[in-house]
Amino acid sequence: MYRRFTRYGLTLGLLSLLFLTPRFAPCAPNDGAAQKLRDRAIEEDYSARDYAAAERRLRDALSLCEKTSDCSPFIRARLHCDLGVIDFLLGKLDLARTEFATAIVEDPSILVDSKLSSPEVQREFAAVKLENPPPAALASSASPAHASNEDTAQSRASDGRMAEAGDCPPAFPGCHNEEPVKSCDSREDCAAGEECVERACRSLGKEEERDRDLRRNWLSLGIQAELLFMPGADDACLGDRHYTCFLSSTGGYYSEVPAKGVDDQVIAGLAGAPMIRIQAGYDRAVLPNLTVGGRLGYALFGGGHQRPAHNATAAGPSFLPIHVEVRLAYFFGAQPGARFFVAVGGGMTEVDASATIQVVRPGLNTSPFSVDAWTKTGLGFVALGPGVMYAVAPNQGPVLDAKAILLFPTAGVALAAQLGYAFGF
Repeated sequence: MYRRFTRYGLTLGLLSLLFLTPRFAPCAPNDGAAQKLRDRAIEEDYSARDYAAAERRLRDALSLCEKTSDCSPFIRARLHCDLGVIDFLLGKLDLARTEFATAIVEDPSILVDSKLSSPEVQREFAAVKLENPPPAALASSASPAHASNEDTAQSRASDGRMAEAGDCPPAFPGCHNEEPVKSCDSREDCAAGEECVERACRSLGKEEERDRDLRRNWLSLGIQAELLFMPGADDACLGDRHYTCFLSSTGGYYSEVPAKGVDDQVIAGLAGAPMIRIQAGYDRAVLPNLTVGGRLGYALFGGGHQRPAHNATAAGPSFLPIHVEVRLAYFFGAQPGARFFVAVGGGMTEVDASATIQVVRPGLNTSPFSVDAWTKTGLGFVALGPGVMYAVAPNQGPVLDAKAILLFPTAGVALAAQLGYAFGF
């Protein structure tokens, strides 16, 4: 009985040494130097997206670990796993799988560094880990000697012979059941849902596919109607600062002085007729839901008359038909169908409006007659309002928006609505 317990105890002790000793083994002589090269490859080359340089530096680090006694299993596994990520990003899928499989053999607990991780890399690493790991002899042959092009070619040839013999792990190059990587020169060479990255077709995630399909540039053309809020005024044609009067019958300037306190009154409210202008726009999608752009417009009709010089009074300003605007728009979603947004803008414009009123000449027994009292506002403005685009296709559709306009330094408030069509490319 004692001998049996002794034999069991020795067995358990040997097993404990076998599995636990590597975990607590002291650092190997080249661990520090290899780690420094690895840190520079990740922090300098990978961060700058110079993946080729990162690959070279990682292979230099692996060259310090040619003998198993040179580096600890964890360092070797870390370097192979990192190299697998870099090869994946360079489109070398077969080499990436080889490096992942070798890393798992060196240290079965190895994980992809969170700094280098992405959903695609994690899927590839998990797929390799699910496959039968390569035998230890194959893992040792998949050593840093692969750093040279000649050794890499020899490794591929060896893998090819193993595939023919039916003894090839599925995660290694040369296996007949390995899914081939399709090469490409542009996006058009790849299937739907794929992008051409480093001359290899790569599947896209939902967010990547949305960003790929995002139209960055948008052109638009629309018609805008503007209604000015007209301030109330008594004795408007007596020189009130808001209004200048013109004869309704001829359009000529009304230079007479009407009877004070008799008619000659503008009731506050929206103008009876809108100003109409055409506008062309360009917007740039700086984010999937945010555009920055501008509008250039021209008033087709609705501009006010210019007051001529009269007596000692200088002529008034002429109507400015040009509209110049910069604007920012935020879209609440980019799905097909209705795309609601809110926009804020500002720039230079003039909005005029008139009201037909009655005036009476001074004196007795005079009849009232009609004049048009005109007001001018602008030339600066800011605007804010909601809108909706109905996407009949991902890159085009009609647009309807409304806005409130605040004009200055000649103060005024206007409401505007625009119907247009936008096209993205």
